[in-house]
Amino acid sequence: MYIPYVDRHSLVRSSGLAVLGLVLIARTAAAGSISLAWDANTEDDLVGYRVVYGTSPGSYTERIDVGDRTTVTVSDLTEGRIYYFAVKAYNSAGLASGPSNEVWAWLSGLPDLPPLPPLPPLPPFPSIPPLPTLPDPTAPPASTPTSPPPSSSTTHLGYFAEGIQADLFETRFALLNPNDEAAAVAMVFEDEGGEQHTRAMTLGPHTRATVTSRDIPELAGRGFSTRVEANAEVIVDRTVAWGAGRYGAHLETSLPTPSTRWYLTEGIAWNGLFDLFYLVQNPHASPAEIAVTYLLTDGQEPEVRRYTAPPHSRLTIWVNGEGDPLSHAELSAVIESINGVPVIAERALYLSGQGQAFLSGSASAGVTAAATRWFFGEGATGSYFDMFLSLANPNDSVAEVRATYLLPTGRTVHRTYALQPRSRKTVYVDQEGGGLEQTSVSTILESTNGVSFLAERSMWWPGPTAANWYESHSTVGATETSTRWAVAEGEVGGAANTQTYLLVANTSPTKGKARVTLLFEDGSRISRTYDLPAQSRTDIPVARDFPDSEGRRFGALVESVGAEPAQLVVEHALYWNANGRFLAAGGAALGSPLP
Repeated sequence: MYIPYVDRHSLVRSSGLAVLGLVLIARTAAAGSISLAWDANTEDDLVGYRVVYGTSPGSYTERIDVGDRTTVTVSDLTEGRIYYFAVKAYNSAGLASGPSNEVWAWLSGLPDLPPLPPLPPLPPFPSIPPLPTLPDPTAPPASTPTSPPPSSSTTHLGYFAEGIQADLFETRFALLNPNDEAAAVAMVFEDEGGEQHTRAMTLGPHTRATVTSRDIPELAGRGFSTRVEANAEVIVDRTVAWGAGRYGAHLETSLPTPSTRWYLTEGIAWNGLFDLFYLVQNPHASPAEIAVTYLLTDGQEPEVRRYTAPPHSRLTIWVNGEGDPLSHAELSAVIESINGVPVIAERALYLSGQGQAFLSGSASAGVTAAATRWFFGEGATGSYFDMFLSLANPNDSVAEVRATYLLPTGRTVHRTYALQPRSRKTVYVDQEGGGLEQTSVSTILESTNGVSFLAERSMWWPGPTAANWYESHSTVGATETSTRWAVAEGEVGGAANTQTYLLVANTSPTKGKARVTLLFEDGSRISRTYDLPAQSRTDIPVARDFPDSEGRRFGALVESVGAEPAQLVVEHALYWNANGRFLAAGGAALGSPLP
């Protein structure tokens, strides 16, 4: 998936000798090797140190005496396994300290990539085993309507497979009406038990509203999916936040329609480290018979598992709980409804470490097809943010991909990538050179030989190495540009000092202008116009550019203006502080194109 995770622990002095500070360096020394370093002890009778390690927590089957050195490179380790390390000090009398606090490393099997560890290979896309012939997904059985509206006035729909109100998790929805007339909206929440709970509202013109799961008592302690129905186009974004002080979050916008097939590109399940969930929403009156084809690494045969998503419910698949080989694997997935009942699919991925469960997390909607063009408005590289592009080719022939990186100045950087058949590739953008080392950046990805592919962008922070990471976000790209975009979720200030950024890519070869309008919950609005250099990326920090947004929630319209409006791609990102940690939580999502 990405790179090995490194856990840094502060160590507690034990009786007798005690190791003061074991630190696992965030890079491998060579294939099958890991470098360790620790603080020197100060006892007068200290003789040296022994490094102990093994493949199970607290069980050390191997030992290396390193004398009085405070660094060592442990070699001959097996790639693809997790190793657990500790250090013991010993003195001239032969007495040894207890072990230091334990740290661990996951060996990826690739050569070193300074200053970060190597990127492990990503899952191939092997052939999918034959499944029953599917009917046309645009014409499902008459008994299973694709969009079951509460009334004949429903003309616009949006879907979210993910949602939870349980323990330390909470879900928030932002709804934006960009129209000149009021909109009638119904939110239908379908939980894992098949129960439906509906909330209706009238959303005034050019107005934004907030709905939180804690305000709906029936959702307490439950995972759920959501269907949004309206008589006009309404933009809806969803934020899931978790942890004491809400130190983690992810953000997504609604999907427009169910499908009988979904591709989920990113994923890793590794018990104790990464937790991977697939969320499948069935908004219909008939059960959906689901086949998930798990695509694994290292030439392993795909694993196919069958599930049933009951009517009007949410199916949660905890991939870690599916047993070997899925509980310790990098993987992609194809989710198919084999009885023709269209569904919605998302994935959520969480990383635990630094003494916290679900330290960071990201969510991303599935896609229904590969494409020959992908656009990303957001992107940042450098010492604080690390940016990755995940590219997958599900076809039987090579996909030749040209990347055009759009910098704030209007300068572009071009790179080409060959995606082998049924394979995946990760691009660590920070190391692509040409001025991409530390910059804001938008990205255009295009197939130059007509072979379609899949693309997703991920960002982790803070740097400068993976050892420091405590949050991430991930977004599937847009396949089309537009001159008008809307986002529903935005906030500035408050107790957590929330910050919102609008990220605008001008993909046109000519300069343009964009009018940005913030729409508040009281119906007021404010606007500002920005110059957009040709083929450029523009950051809009809302708190700086719109002082009246302080302490308020809002949606936003980004509209290309002028005699020849430029083509745009817009994303938005939210960050906030928690528990004394700067930008502890954050999420990003693609905006919604408007007619």
